[in-house]
Formats: sequence, structure tokens, C-alpha cells
Amino acid sequence: MKYLRSPLSSTLLYFSLALTALPLAAQESQGLPAEVYEVETSTLNQVLNAVGTLRANESVILRPEITGRISDILFGEGEAVEAGQALIQLDGASYEAELAQAQAQANLSRLNISVQPICWNVALARKQIVIPAWHNCG
Repeated sequence: MKYLRSPLSSTLLYFSLALTALPLAAQESQGLPAEVYEVETSTLNQVLNAVGTLRANESVILRPEITGRISDILFGEGEAVEAGQALIQLDGASYEAELAQAQAQANLSRLNISVQPICWNVALARKQIVIPAWHNCG
């Protein structure tokens, strides 16, 4: 088959191609349905919800130098503390009772020492055996 090279045949060919392409162009002009949004600026909150276990990078173990009942904790969990800062307060009632007992024992010993020479003198006067200082000399 011979190719048509005349200007008329070329024009007819182009015209027929254009007529067949018209329905396609009409469909393209209608386009596809689309949703339109207006662009706005806003803040983006980056939140991550997770379940896990946290480990501290530093820890400390408290050991008492003396025994006692704790009456107050002077720091909060996770709070930074300084060297030499008081961390706990002990209940002083037991120590105050021990101090009162020791003071009473010391006073009793002072009384016994002051009474002992009198007992010696009574024993010598009666020519009896010396009685202990804690005993009534009479």
C-alpha cells in the first residue's frame, strides 16, 4: 500500500484524528470530583503515649548510723540534695527518755557519794560494819 503524500490527504487525516479526539478532550475538561481544603497554619502536638519502666541514672542507699524512729523526711522524691544537708529527722522522744534516765542515775550517784561519809561516821561511832551507801544508815 502506498502512503498518501498529498497535502489534501494529510489534511483529511489530521482532521479525522481531531474529530476522534474531541470526545476525549470533552471528558477531560469535566475532570474528576475532588475535595478542596483551605490551607492554614497550626501547631503540631507531638505526643507519645507509652507504657514502660524508668530507671534512674543515679541512686543512693541510705543506711543509719544510729537506730531510731523517723519523724519527718526533709526532701522530696527526685529532688536534688546537697552534701551535708539533713535528709531525715528522728523522733527525739526515746532519746529524751534515755537522757532523763541517765540524769536521774547521775543524781542518785551524787546523792550516794554525799551520804557515804555520814554512813562511815555512824558506823565508826557504833563500831559496826560499814553499810553500803545506798542503804539507809539509821
